[in-house]
Amino acid sequence: MDLIGRLYDTLHPLMRIACVGLVVMACYLLARVLLEARRAERALGNLFAALAGIEALDPYELRRGVPLPTIESLRARGSELQSNEQPLWREVEQHIEPYTNPEGEEGYFLTSQPRTILPEEAIAGRYYHASFHQAVPGLLTALGLLLTFVSILLALANVHVDGSQGSETVKGTSELINGLSAKFISSILGLALSIVFVLVERKVCERRITTAYEKFMNRLGEILPVLTPMRIQLDLQMYAGRQAVSLSNISSDFVNKFTGVFETQIAPTFAAGVSEELSQQLQREFRPTMEKMTETLTRLLTAIERLEAQKQHSVIFCPAA
Repeated sequence: MDLIGRLYDTLHPLMRIACVGLVVMACYLLARVLLEARRAERALGNLFAALAGIEALDPYELRRGVPLPTIESLRARGSELQSNEQPLWREVEQHIEPYTNPEGEEGYFLTSQPRTILPEEAIAGRYYHASFHQAVPGLLTALGLLLTFVSILLALANVHVDGSQGSETVKGTSELINGLSAKFISSILGLALSIVFVLVERKVCERRITTAYEKFMNRLGEILPVLTPMRIQLDLQMYAGRQAVSLSNISSDFVNKFTGVFETQIAPTFAAGVSEELSQQLQREFRPTMEKMTETLTRLLTAIERLEAQKQHSVIFCPAA
């Protein structure tokens, strides 16, 4: 402590004020990061409390989906949230859709993963400015170095060459050299404050926010199942298989009934109609030909009879040899 006191006494008054201001600014930034982390943790706690009264679903209910009364209860709880927390719940509600499985049971599912719908940055970013807080350690270190250079600059301002006594002498070096170690107090102070800030931000603030976020995500996954593309594909395959079996049964019954009707009613009627029509058609086409053939055969028979008559006549009246 004596060493620190002596170093502090050797500082320029302006640098003393600057070092105190650096500590005050670091305390303010620490208080701000703790306050913002508390707000983000409280918002996540309120979202978790809105789901606290809903019972977790068993494996069968997770596959069937959430019933409509539970969804209405969730919507009522979401409407009771604070105004800055309701947009977060509406983001979840927009991804809740009904789905009917192949058994005909309707349930409600999330269409995306909870962490995709509400990333941690989307919730904590409304209250906790992580990008700014991550830049604070570098800012504190840079300010400490800046004060060190300013302190050295003020000490060098008193160094000058005096030639009034006929010889040139450098004056002011004693103040520069004697207080040179104190010039680095601001740099050390800036580095120490940046280390403290990093530890508080990473080990306290971010861990508390992450713990509250994981707790809320786990609870949301317990009461709202996610409808994945693989689940839809499997249900479609199951539905298509059942439809194929039903269609095959319908087809076999239809074929059997149609075969019976065709054999008992359609085929005889069709055969009778075709036979009668074909007979009439043949009569119309072959009647002229048959008539010509009848005339030709008649003439041929007449010619044969005439030849037989001539042959008998020649035999009877032929002279004996």
